[in-house]
Parts: sequence; structure tokens; C-alpha cells
Amino acid sequence: MSGDAPALNAKSRRWALNLGLALAGFGLACLVLEGLSLRLAPLPAPVRLREGLYVSSLPLISANPSCRWRPSVKGEALPLARRPGERRVFVFGESSVEGTPWKYRASPPTMLYDRLSELPALGPLTVVNMGRACSSMVDSYYYLLSIAPYRPDIIVFYQGSNDGFGRYDENCLPSLAAPLHAAWRFLVERSHLLRALRMLTPDAAIRRRGLRAGKPLPPGEPRCDPRKTFRRWTDILVRTARGLGAEVIVTTPVRSPLTGLEFRAWQPE
Repeated sequence: MSGDAPALNAKSRRWALNLGLALAGFGLACLVLEGLSLRLAPLPAPVRLREGLYVSSLPLISANPSCRWRPSVKGEALPLARRPGERRVFVFGESSVEGTPWKYRASPPTMLYDRLSELPALGPLTVVNMGRACSSMVDSYYYLLSIAPYRPDIIVFYQGSNDGFGRYDENCLPSLAAPLHAAWRFLVERSHLLRALRMLTPDAAIRRRGLRAGKPLPPGEPRCDPRKTFRRWTDILVRTARGLGAEVIVTTPVRSPLTGLEFRAWQPE
């Protein structure tokens, strides 16, 4: 029996060494992939619409083929460096924030900029329209992660109309699998590679299959408690935004019988 002990110890040491080498190799591979993703798959920056006003150029993340399009604005990217005394306001939301059906130049963020820019005491101002038609709070969460390098001062959320919790895979996770989703958020908030994969591949995959925009998909029956899940997503957005050092304003669209009439009026048959 005593002769077996050295053999067992040697086997344990070899196993520990192999495990350590495997973990080191995995860690090195992750670092290399992370560096490559930063270089080869940068997230699109907001682009200039006009003086002091920028718009998001990120694709839709939610798996909804009825709204597959990219913003048509071509302009200079929002610089990372801030002007002396500059305040940056980012406005997140759905088609109403984007400006549908009149688009960006008649959108609420544009009106916000026009009003605030009349107040000289505020100093230099930049407003960024992060709205996207057909988006949900899932989209806004990932869009929020992308703006960290721009150091937002104020973040506004106008969300709720598109969150039926019956259409997209990730919408219900904060209530159906909260620990799993929290672990995923911990990783994706620290890895550009994971952010790029999550934010860029759905749009690329749908375009590769040749799906084109059409009538909106029916939302379907909720797969989770809408009230509970909406509150959890709101908490996630607020905590993440505050983690960026920004002041946060949250509002939700008013529900009324008139909701959606404008959309149905211009939506093609």
C-alpha cells in the first residue's frame, strides 16, 4: 500500500499540471480573441446628423425579421474626446424616439436638443438618439453597454410598447432564470467579444437568410409575468446606466386606444 502513495501523488500532480495548462491555454485563447474582436469587430459608433445631434448606427438585436434595416444616416462618428464643459444626453426607446414616421429630424431627441441648446447656461450640448423601431428593452440594454466609452451625463429611457414578453428569447430570462441571466450580464459587460457576438450576429444571420422587412410579427402570448419582468428589465437598465456614471430618467409610453394608429396608417399592406 505504501508503494502506491507516490504513484498516486505523481498522478495527481500530472492531473493538476494538465488542468493548469489547459486553463492557461483557454485563458490565452480568450485574450487573443478579445483583442481580435476589438480590432476586427468594433461596435458602430453614433453618427452626426447635424451640429450637436447624433443618431445610433447599431443594428436591431431582437430576432424580429419584420424590421430588418440599417439607419441611412452617413456622418462623422461621435468622438470619444469631449469638448470642455460638454454635456452628453443619450435617449433610448422605440420607433417614437427614433422619430417614426418622420425619422430623426422630427424626433423627440431632436426637439430636446433644439430646446436645450437655447439655454446658453448649459454650455456645449450633445444629444444622441439611440431609438430603434421594433426594439425592446433587450435591445436598449446592449445599446447601453456600447455607449460606455462616450461617458454619458444623462440617459433617458422611453420604453414599454414593444415589450410583450412573448416574442424574443432573452426577454423573459430576468424572471424565468434570474441567476443565469445575471451571470451572462456579468460576462457580457466585461467582454467586447461577447458584446459583439450578441449585438452583431442576429442581424447578420437574418440578412444572410434573405429575410426582408414586412408586416410586424404578432407578439404572441406572454411566456412570463409581464409586470414582474418589465420591472426587472427596468431595474437592469437603471442600474447599468448609473454604473456608467449617468443621471437617469425613466418614463413609459401612455397606453390608449389611439396607440399605434399612426403606425397602421403608414405601414404598407
